[in-house]
Amino acid sequence: MPISKVRPVMRLGGWLGYHRFYYAASTKAQVELTNRRTELVEIHRLLIKERMTNLLSEFRDKLDEFGP
Repeated sequence: MPISKVRPVMRLGGWLGYHRFYYAASTKAQVELTNRRTELVEIHRLLIKERMTNLLSEFRDKLDEFGP
C-alpha cells in the first residue's frame, strides 16, 4: 500500500522499516546532537555565571555548527 503524501514526523503510530543502517545512523546522530547541546549549555553557563568572556568566540562557533 503506497503512501500518497508526506506525513508529519511527530504523528501517532509506529515506523516500519528494515534498514539497520538508518536506525544506527539516527541513533548516532541523536547522541551527537545531545553531546553538542550539553557542550553548548556548559559553555553558556561559564559565560553567564563565571564571566569567562574568552569563551565567547568558541561559543559562537559551536552555536553556528549546531544549526540554524
